[in-house]
Amino acid sequence: MLKTDIVTFAVMTFAVIFIVAALSFFPVHALSTIAEHLSL
Repeated sequence: MLKTDIVTFAVMTFAVIFIVAALSFFPVHALSTIAEHLSL
């Protein structure tokens, strides 16, 4: 039971980190792509 709780906690922590990283990275990538198209 404890091992299952540790695995669940690890998966949830990884998911939160991935979501935060995605939200931090993708808007910058989208803005740079839009800026590149506008500069052309």
